[in-house]
Amino acid sequence: PFSENEQRVMGNGTWDGQKWQVVFVRKLQSDSEQKVNFKKDKSFPIAFAIWNGSEKDRNGQKMVSTWYELELKD
Repeated sequence: PFSENEQRVMGNGTWDGQKWQVVFVRKLQSDSEQKVNFKKDKSFPIAFAIWNGSEKDRNGQKMVSTWYELELKD
């Protein structure tokens, strides 16, 4: 795992009363060979893990998504 200082991703989430919308921002090119370099017009597998403190999730207890394809376009 990467330390907090090495993660280099900014995020912001909003709740509209029914669903979350979350935006993550980072550079396309990574600063480590252990991180993905994103390229436009190429797809990348991506999945999410969601920790919900109000449901008493803790440690490794969390919801995990299925795999999705992330494709970056202009």
